[in-house]
Amino acid sequence: MVPTLAATSPPPSEDLHRWLHVYSGTKLFYEDKGLSRFTYYQYQLTVYNDVGYTSGDIVTAVTMAGVPLKPPTLSAHAINHTAVQVNWNKPSLQDLQGEVESFFLTVKSSKSGLLLAYGPEVMSTVISDLWPSATYLISLQVFNGAHNTTKAMVNVTTPDGGRKK
Repeated sequence: MVPTLAATSPPPSEDLHRWLHVYSGTKLFYEDKGLSRFTYYQYQLTVYNDVGYTSGDIVTAVTMAGVPLKPPTLSAHAINHTAVQVNWNKPSLQDLQGEVESFFLTVKSSKSGLLLAYGPEVMSTVISDLWPSATYLISLQVFNGAHNTTKAMVNVTTPDGGRKK
């Protein structure tokens, strides 16, 4: 019995959607090396013997994302004396070297700290129940499934909550 493995090829583009023979032998495993990061590959095992051959199901695998090149953009402003609006942009696929899996937002002051996690569809939030007249360091990291970006950071100060005369 000789197992055979086939895989779709990374670029050049003329090889896309074509099956390539990548292994022939008697081992019960095969390690495909030198693949592009954050790329989908399909494999199908075909086994040959004296009687004929049979093929297994097609299996899809994806390589891990790379190390991000740039942090996200981040902005924040106070909307009243106890709340701030925080906005961010999703890094490009190239800058992130993969897709967004999660955003991690940290809010720190001299009095408290908070860590919040958001899914890839969230691009802004309002942080409430803050102290009046306090400065907060807000930082954001993006996780691409393998690595975090460096932190994007901004300071924002909530106004005094006292009444105006």
